[in-house]
Amino acid sequence: MSTQAPREDGPDYRLLVLAAIVPVLVIAAILVRVIANRPHDSNAHPATLTLNVPAQAPTTPCGTPDASALAAQASAVEATVTSIDGSTVTFQPKRFFRGSAERVQLRQLGDATPSALQLPTFEQGRTYLLAAGSDGTLAGCGLSGPESSSLEKLYTSAFG
Repeated sequence: MSTQAPREDGPDYRLLVLAAIVPVLVIAAILVRVIANRPHDSNAHPATLTLNVPAQAPTTPCGTPDASALAAQASAVEATVTSIDGSTVTFQPKRFFRGSAERVQLRQLGDATPSALQLPTFEQGRTYLLAAGSDGTLAGCGLSGPESSSLEKLYTSAFG
């Protein structure tokens, strides 16, 4: 039976491995905590953008639609009508110029007719460009209407 002392030819690699793993674990724990505690914006991408048709016609006559009036709107979308149910029109968005949602619903609240408001009559399957103010009221006076090259140019000019 031999009694030899352990060899000490080089460093103990177990300590080096442990010294490398500990900082990685600490950083990972910090990242998990930061991500888990980050506030989430529930309105970042709402499921439905709800718009309302104005209850009454504008008190001043409409002028020619221009990009600056359109750019002042809070939301703008190109969307196709997927259903019309009574006073509610549901759209599937194709592209948002401003804002975001998975679908758009338009509700007519008052008795004003679309022609008095200078708004289009909506048809299922047709695509429209829609703009609305921060209160969700659909913009009339030619700022919302059926997809056309002239209205597309106006939206591109207003929103880039």
